[in-house]
Amino acid sequence: MACTPSDVWPTALPSASPHQEGLGRALEATCRRSPIRADVDIDGIGRYPPGLEAATYFSWIEALQNAAKYAGPGAEAHVKLHEKEWGPSL
Repeated sequence: MACTPSDVWPTALPSASPHQEGLGRALEATCRRSPIRADVDIDGIGRYPPGLEAATYFSWIEALQNAAKYAGPGAEAHVKLHEKEWGPSL
């Protein structure tokens, strides 16, 4: 998944408008494109400020890239995304 931010910016995140699906769907989409088996368990996630969503999204991208690079082809990545009092938590 060697990509630049402009290559991977999720269409689900540009705004908080009702037709945008948000952080959970953006993370699920990265799992489908991942070179290793990956899944995300989403629990109670809504929309957040764009900077917070972007930081969470790119943290997940980095984690997937590291798992694929260092853990090898049989690696799997599993993450739980849930609500904390201050926002989303991976």
